[in-house]
Amino acid sequence: MTFPMYVAKTADVLEMTEVLPHERLLADGVVHHLDPWFGVAVFNSHQWTSGNHPDPTFQQFKVLQNVCRRARGKTIRVDTDMFNATQFASAGSVKAADLWGLGGEYYIWYDFFSVPQLQAGAKLNQPADPDS
Repeated sequence: MTFPMYVAKTADVLEMTEVLPHERLLADGVVHHLDPWFGVAVFNSHQWTSGNHPDPTFQQFKVLQNVCRRARGKTIRVDTDMFNATQFASAGSVKAADLWGLGGEYYIWYDFFSVPQLQAGAKLNQPADPDS
């Protein structure tokens, strides 16, 4: 079984003020299937800061937004990991300006909004509580 790769445009990531789940951003049209003809996908790896939400205080996500700003401004460098740097003579740093030529837009893959969240989906699909 396969699942399509959902991503958000960097411009949309920069406008976020909270990290919302996949189901919500999909319904809002913020996340969509990646079309490799339209740009470059960037996989974001991070540590969740709580058990049920990746970043409830939005502190880590602000760092991701800063990286996105620097990538769009072509003022960032991506270094090769230590293993590849020692194994391959051609390994080294890549500047964002060099990556930019691969596509017109950067798309961000972030687990909480790129993959369906069962808990969030259940909450979104529940009828409103008439007693509240």
